[in-house]
Amino acid sequence: EAVVSTQSTGVTDLNFLSSGDSIFADSDYINPDDTWQYLYKLSPKMTADEKSNVKGVSSVGKLDIMWLSNFGERGRLQSSQLQRLIQPQGELVVTVHSLPHFIASDTQFQLCLRLRNTTDRKYNLHITLGQLPNSGLVWVGDIKKVIGEVLPCSHLDVQLDILPIKSGVWDVGEITIENVLTNKKFNYPSIGQILVGLK
Repeated sequence: EAVVSTQSTGVTDLNFLSSGDSIFADSDYINPDDTWQYLYKLSPKMTADEKSNVKGVSSVGKLDIMWLSNFGERGRLQSSQLQRLIQPQGELVVTVHSLPHFIASDTQFQLCLRLRNTTDRKYNLHITLGQLPNSGLVWVGDIKKVIGEVLPCSHLDVQLDILPIKSGVWDVGEITIENVLTNKKFNYPSIGQILVGLK
């Protein structure tokens, strides 16, 4: 199992703990009816001049998977071109500034969001934190917070505390941000994903 960097894309393997051990322990075999989920972070390789063109690039390559059965039989599967989701650029751009890739259950962690005001008007923002159905993540602290002013063409970082209570791959959400000056709301059902393992 490996994902290889290409000329245009770098790959970070997220399937190892900070100690260097694999999240799958020492096993190389997948038992019948088992499911293993691998996580990789793809980052575009580009110069400063190329950054303006990255929004139009949606293809990130193919998956080429090979395996060996317990009887020594070889198998291979190649996917079609994978496409990344291109988010439209709005007047309020919310990006994940920092989020752990892996965390043990019952271990509190922080999510840092960067809120960028792309308009020529001042924003005064409030945030409301909702709960996704059957989620293994819960927000820590007040679910309604006053963020404050974000000046035109500037950004503000917001720290949010989360406690994982169940293992699995979970969406981080739901987040609603309101500009109280205009009563306009921006809803984000999922802002990112995190893998939660057993403690």
